[in-house]
Amino acid sequence: MSITVQKVGTAGVQAYMGTLTAGENLHEAFVRLADHYQIGAGLVMMLGGLTLAQFTAYDFTTQTRHAPQTWEGALEIVGGHGTLSRLDNQPHFHLHLVVAQRDHAGATQLIGGHCAQAHAFAVEFTLLAFAGQPVVRAPHAETGLSLWHFPPLF
Repeated sequence: MSITVQKVGTAGVQAYMGTLTAGENLHEAFVRLADHYQIGAGLVMMLGGLTLAQFTAYDFTTQTRHAPQTWEGALEIVGGHGTLSRLDNQPHFHLHLVVAQRDHAGATQLIGGHCAQAHAFAVEFTLLAFAGQPVVRAPHAETGLSLWHFPPLF
């Protein structure tokens, strides 16, 4: 068992609300926002519609990422949340989504997980930016992932 933790936002929290449209790539947009507003740690919540969503999955046993799967068309965001942190001294956006899509028979299917790419039709978002020390990602030997690098709690 391992717990790591760091207090963030000690100097305050800024809230930003906005929209993404016209095929805007969500990952690129939030990296640009983090650069523009000098955000080193943040939380993003969103809803709306996408024209494309690409998901990947990580195999915990082999510590490899599966090939991405892409869905296109009218995709409604059922739940969307992401984090902003720093990776290799650059802004990094990590996004998980659940989207709904209707098939040709009118049935709705839900698709979700780690989102590697998404293009906005019309997305409304709230971004909470935490002032103070940035959250930094670093390689984590046990999982093979780049995780938030915090000191151990115990």
